[in-house]
Amino acid sequence: AIDTELPRRQRQLVEMYYLRQLSMQEIADELGIDLSTVSRTLKRARARLRRCLQYGGSALLSAIED
Repeated sequence: AIDTELPRRQRQLVEMYYLRQLSMQEIADELGIDLSTVSRTLKRARARLRRCLQYGGSALLSAIED
């Protein structure tokens, strides 16, 4: 879902934060953006992934039940 559903910037920040385990401040410093931008972008990415996974999860459960 990360590779297919997230815009480039959101995917980049998710990878930096969760996979590379950089702090939000480290991400902001590395990319030259505000800390609030990092926080807001990660929040939007999580919400987008949550919606995708909920929809995908419902479809999976329906397929299993049939």
